[in-house]
This record gives sequence, structure tokens and C-alpha cells, in this order.
Amino acid sequence: MKLRERLFGRKVWKVLWHGHSAWAIGSAAVRYRLFWPVSAPAHLAKQGYHLTCFSSLRAARSFRNWGDSVYEARAWGVIESNSLPPMCNLPSLRRDKVEMSPRDQTWPTGTLMAKRIMLTRKVETHGS
Repeated sequence: MKLRERLFGRKVWKVLWHGHSAWAIGSAAVRYRLFWPVSAPAHLAKQGYHLTCFSSLRAARSFRNWGDSVYEARAWGVIESNSLPPMCNLPSLRRDKVEMSPRDQTWPTGTLMAKRIMLTRKVETHGS
């Protein structure tokens, strides 16, 4: 890893719904603010599930829904697409558990995970 990336993080894109994770719910939800570094909830991080983000603006745009905002961000401890854990069943997160999705479900194209993310600027909101 380059020194610059270790110090300043890697440029990534994050999709949020009103300042929260777009799909994570319950105790899995994370509240984001500009220039405020955040990490995944401890119970998920212990199981290898960190914050999701995207490798490109195009990938983030293809994932977002109406009302979602796309942010440029810096990420540390990035986990590449080919090393992600299996996709989990999102409703199971309400019960503070990680249950696997059916085998045919995969992470959206361009998905990364990061141990820490800091939003740096809002790029756009879909539907506004």
C-alpha cells in the first residue's frame, strides 16, 4: 500500500439514504456526516462485514435508488471485490445476525468494503 493511500485513504463512492446506509437497517445502520470517519458496528466487523462502498462513480450510480445520494469519500482498510465475504440477507441484520443470502445473489458490481470511511463531498441526489 502506498504511503499516500495509508495517510489519506483511497478515493471511493458511498450511496446513502438521508445520511444513513442505503440498505443496512437496525443495529447494522451507520450514520454518516461529512468529514467524520465511521466504522462498521462491532458485531458485524467481528464477522468480516465492514462498510460497503464503490470503486467508481458509475458503480455507485447504478446501485442507487430514488432519493439516494452519492458521496465521494476516502476509505481505509479497503477490501477488494474479489475478497468480500458472501452477501448477507439484509433483513437478518434486524435481528443482529448475519444470515447468508441465496447462493445466486452477489454483491453489486464495483462493491468494496472498508474498515473506515469518511465522506468528503456530496456528488448528487437521485430524483432531486
